[in-house]
Amino acid sequence: MALRVSHEWLPLSSEDPAEVATWGTLRLELDDPQVVLTEAEDLRAQTVCQDVAGALLPLADWLARKWLLLFRSPRICLASGSRAERYSWERSHCLRFVGDGTALPDLCFEPAGRDAIRLRWRSDGGEPERPLRFLLSSNSATLLRGKVEVPLAALVDGVLARLRLRAPGAPALVSLDDSWVRARSAAHADHQPARLAAFAGLDWSLLEETQRDTWRARGGKASLLFEQALAALPPNEPVHADSLASALTQAAGLAELGTSWDALRKRVGRAQSGLPWEVGWDCAHRLRRAMGKDHDEPFSPPSLEPVATSFDIETAVAVVDGREPVRFVADPSKDNRFKRARDVWPVLFGEHSAGTAWGSVFSRRSDADFSVARAFSAELLAPIAGIKRRIAGAADEDDIPWLAHELGGAPEGCVRHQLENHKLLVAP
Repeated sequence: MALRVSHEWLPLSSEDPAEVATWGTLRLELDDPQVVLTEAEDLRAQTVCQDVAGALLPLADWLARKWLLLFRSPRICLASGSRAERYSWERSHCLRFVGDGTALPDLCFEPAGRDAIRLRWRSDGGEPERPLRFLLSSNSATLLRGKVEVPLAALVDGVLARLRLRAPGAPALVSLDDSWVRARSAAHADHQPARLAAFAGLDWSLLEETQRDTWRARGGKASLLFEQALAALPPNEPVHADSLASALTQAAGLAELGTSWDALRKRVGRAQSGLPWEVGWDCAHRLRRAMGKDHDEPFSPPSLEPVATSFDIETAVAVVDGREPVRFVADPSKDNRFKRARDVWPVLFGEHSAGTAWGSVFSRRSDADFSVARAFSAELLAPIAGIKRRIAGAADEDDIPWLAHELGGAPEGCVRHQLENHKLLVAP
């Protein structure tokens, strides 16, 4: 299946040379089976047409400005997202936001994995003041990205050629040409910051200059960040904001990382097989040995800080200035040592630890992995050997704060968990 885009220029009497040059008819359709996306009823003439007439410049301009978001960003919009988030996403992915010009169907472009685009259209409720009503019933179709990208690129090229021929001095030509060059040569060093921002779901044309400077600050590393972040995403799954932010920031962290974490991975070795709690404990003990800490000594795990909220992507990239990756938390005020220690496990021991997108890592991993990481965190922060050495056979609730302090500020929940699991907590 492919998207077919056809247009024909029509004469127009107007004082705007760009509008005159780009006035014509437009047809959007899918083949095999055929679906005419622009089929509409003219309510005044009471006829049905498959082409719609109007200025094609606004559509070409919208496509050029949104191109990187449409075809280079894997981000989708979740129905559970806020109204503001959904509105922001749809402005860059749905034709109804094109603006003045040709009447267009309610058609949206959604990423569907790395190499596919889902076209989703909704039935036209009809507006009293509008003379056209599109006849589509709500539906969707998934196409290879090239089957959508190529015909739309040809439309933009056609509008540009028409402007150069009929309105060479029009400001609209300069603006469209600039946007199109940036979109189509995004791999060029000058355009990589816009490409990376688009990958994160941000519209370069809407960013303030200070926000753009954040992306420019990545310099020549932008291409590397883009490729690493793309590699960290699941190949055939939709991507929401949290996992995208996590992958992007993981890539930023790895780009700055040097050898510190790689060297630690080599020292701890790979996780062994066994029951989740056995694997978690073994990993905790090996990390302690690698860091030169006894099994019962108070210990703070390697930090995944600085902490950044998963909805502030540009800030997250900007703060990656050291040798340690960023940890994403939706609400930093609720962050705690247990979660930070838990998130060390996939970084060091995960199946693909060098490319693990932490922060929302467990959204795509098994319950067993999650159990291992929890056991790892508990034993790392509140080792049972250290607890046993400090109590006389058992402990009660009043001992937990004291034990947590003795273990270097271990979370009280970890201490309680360890005592309960080893049947060392005396019931009140």
